[in-house]
Amino acid sequence: MDNKANDWILSTMANPSFTATDFINAGITSNNTSIYERDRYLNSALIQDSPEF
Repeated sequence: MDNKANDWILSTMANPSFTATDFINAGITSNNTSIYERDRYLNSALIQDSPEF
């Protein structure tokens, strides 16, 4: 998978109240945003330390 400037999961965690339109207005689109495989997130300290997970 290509490395893109944004990560959908992390962007959503950082902005839980954002709608799809809010993300588009912020310049976060499918052209510059990735969603990685499950293991990458499971091994991330940021995800592991998040109260949501």
